[in-house]
Amino acid sequence: MSKVLITGAGGFIGFHLTKSLIEEGHDIVCIDNFYRIPKDNDIQNLQNHEKVKWIEASIQDLDLEVILKDNFDYIYHLATINGTDNFYEKPFAVLESVVVPTLNILNALIYNQKNLKRFFLASTSEVYASMTELNLSTIPTSENTIVGIDDIKNSRWSYASGKICAESAVIGAGKQFGIPWTIGRYHNVYGPRMGDKHFIPDFINRSKRNEFMIYGPNQSRCFTFYKDAIDQTVSLTRVAGSLNQIVNIGTDIEHKVKDVAALILKKMGLQGKVVSEFPSKSGSVNRRVPDLNKNISLIGLGKHTSLEVGIEETVSWYLSHTY
Repeated sequence: MSKVLITGAGGFIGFHLTKSLIEEGHDIVCIDNFYRIPKDNDIQNLQNHEKVKWIEASIQDLDLEVILKDNFDYIYHLATINGTDNFYEKPFAVLESVVVPTLNILNALIYNQKNLKRFFLASTSEVYASMTELNLSTIPTSENTIVGIDDIKNSRWSYASGKICAESAVIGAGKQFGIPWTIGRYHNVYGPRMGDKHFIPDFINRSKRNEFMIYGPNQSRCFTFYKDAIDQTVSLTRVAGSLNQIVNIGTDIEHKVKDVAALILKKMGLQGKVVSEFPSKSGSVNRRVPDLNKNISLIGLGKHTSLEVGIEETVSWYLSHTY
């Protein structure tokens, strides 16, 4: 069994990744300060698990060189402030949460990578979203497309800017210091415990209050159920071909926002309610579809959870929890 470090372990993907690796029997050190998602019974159960050591703190406040002397086999760096509303409302905090922890952990790794098999950076499709709108990249979008943002003054791109910088830092550390890395660009992962700052949980929570508004109804996304995203993440860090590679993580099946909203209402027993449609916020792109050829060549097609099954589980969870 391996020794694993997960930053942002209390977050959406981090929580489910931790659970998955516990089931495999690995020893895990988790770091999270619970900035976005509050602690609940599920988190406390993880904290009390015999295979888990939990460090409740911000990465900026830790002596990472001391922590990394444990010589981890795998590091999954997921810590960040995410959520579309946060991009607009807390742009500096979002950018800082991406860039500073990444630089800190890479600096500490320079002298502490004896057993490291892979450093995984969680990145995002946001890094090339502007490029598709400017027709500088194609749909489906491959990993070698141009990355960038179309308006530095638009707070929407605080997260994308941070991830572009973080990706560059990881690649540079790999080249200069030999840190073995894989970067995964997630595409619209959804599911239970994803907070309330994304379209799916936001619409579920508003629908509970009989507020049926959606933004950008004709925009399309490839929604990836969290279980599939976790499977792809773990698999990618264990194959030799993904070493020092950027890989799209997700599905390439498109769904319009208005169709997903209709499915959510169906699963909530609210089918037939009139939904108010509004334009999307500035910077939100019309389509987002990953090219998965590299992913498939490395780990195979893998399983795909249908949107109907995934939405049903997600709705069920949010109906029984309050955010």
